[in-house]
Amino acid sequence: LVSIISIALMIHWIQFKLARIPLPFERTSIWIIPLAGISIGLVLSVTSVGKVQKVVQAIGFGSLLVLGLCFLGELRDSFFREWRSQSEVRAAFTSIQDLCRQRHVTQVASGFNLTSSLRFYKIFYNVSEPEFANFDKMPSDKVVYVLEESQFRDFIRDEGLQVAWRAGASDLVVAVRPESGKSPRAAP
Repeated sequence: LVSIISIALMIHWIQFKLARIPLPFERTSIWIIPLAGISIGLVLSVTSVGKVQKVVQAIGFGSLLVLGLCFLGELRDSFFREWRSQSEVRAAFTSIQDLCRQRHVTQVASGFNLTSSLRFYKIFYNVSEPEFANFDKMPSDKVVYVLEESQFRDFIRDEGLQVAWRAGASDLVVAVRPESGKSPRAAP
């Protein structure tokens, strides 16, 4: 196990130095914790002879127990901290469908990290419309947008969009162009 950890970290370091691929960090490094914990547990499982070794062994096992409980407490299967908005895409999807039906919209613009999830739910619910697209620069000609408000607050304000649906635990919003269909830029 120690060899596996060492070789993997060495390969990561080489990739970092040669190709500037980022080193494991936060959720991408989570695999190290159980492997290191098991390795330490194996070392501690060696039969102790003296009192000092027994004390060290007891402290080691106590530390591993605390580490394991902390590790289990951090596990979430609903979202990663960096992608919190992904946890509410499913809830937003029904609102998006309703808005698209009401406004006869076939294409929805979305933030780059939301498009894949929206396409997944489109397949999951077996619906043909709307199409979800992301753009290098958010277009001004769409009616429905699925965005992270913190990233697109200025765009929402500048375009005069109205928030039709807001997530509870993240900053995910479904924004729509007002019924008149005119953006503030198009007004005389």
